[in-house]
Amino acid sequence: MAQKNLNNAKIIVVMSNLDMRMSTSQFLSKRPWADVQNILGFDLMQVILSDERFDMIFTDAEEGSGGGMVNFLKLVRLSRRNASTLVICVHAARAQTKHEELLSDKLFRYWTQPLSLISLDELKADIDAAKLKAQAASAAAQIATPSKSFDVRLLNAVVVAVGEVLNFYFLKDTVDFGKPQHRKQPLLKRSGITGLISIEGEKFKGSMALTASLDFLQHFSNKIFPDQDIKLTKEGAIELIAELSNQLVGRIKMRFGDLGLSSNIGLPEVFIGKNHSVPHKVIDSAIFIGLKVLGSLCELELTISQAVDFIIDETKTAMPAKGVLMFE
Repeated sequence: MAQKNLNNAKIIVVMSNLDMRMSTSQFLSKRPWADVQNILGFDLMQVILSDERFDMIFTDAEEGSGGGMVNFLKLVRLSRRNASTLVICVHAARAQTKHEELLSDKLFRYWTQPLSLISLDELKADIDAAKLKAQAASAAAQIATPSKSFDVRLLNAVVVAVGEVLNFYFLKDTVDFGKPQHRKQPLLKRSGITGLISIEGEKFKGSMALTASLDFLQHFSNKIFPDQDIKLTKEGAIELIAELSNQLVGRIKMRFGDLGLSSNIGLPEVFIGKNHSVPHKVIDSAIFIGLKVLGSLCELELTISQAVDFIIDETKTAMPAKGVLMFE
């Protein structure tokens, strides 16, 4: 196998036809810049597409996926990580029905066997050019838009509040906090189940979104109702995410109060399903923290829009921290 490096193209081959899968994988492996992964069948693709990003996807989905190439391409484009990935549909040298919907996708190709190394090299050149263009745009954006700063006490208030709530329920278990991160704007599309609550003060307003896996909510249910062996239902999951979101925002409000910031919070809203919309109250910079409890994941995201004259009155501050935290 070729040695992996940052310039390699990450490729996945997903085909139901075993012979075609093996011949395509061997063909791709002839290029030293190709990191090739292959799977048989399409059952795992939805999970893989959400977990990993690929530069190219080679498939025989027209024949093997059951839903056809149109549905397979929609699945790829709906995945946040692979919305702009090249998709190559490989077929035998015979008449092939070419759908207009597929041809309208500029990142989709039909390739007929036998495959051409020249065409493959051209694809790699296109990918490299797109990466360079994206890097240049990112660098220009960073120059044009300096990173927003947050008073470290504001971040600490959120971290402390979240820790207090979760440690109350999972006192004897390890709660793993990821490093607090920053986004230029909150995620407006999520999958799973999300609780959303607004929080607003005199000089700021925003909302908190808590997105959790069903496993996480099952652990939470087990802590609230010990020894009852309750199997989590959809209705139960909605009630739990709403309650936990309410407790977290309530505790954040208390910690903001320690900083001299009075605030009001709204009622929890719950959104559930694949690629559901999260209607944040403002679209502005967001703090997010990934959490893991008993191996199950959730993420808390707080987006805050501050007025130009927003300040923390240090005469009322109960948390003796100073300085400004810069997110890069």
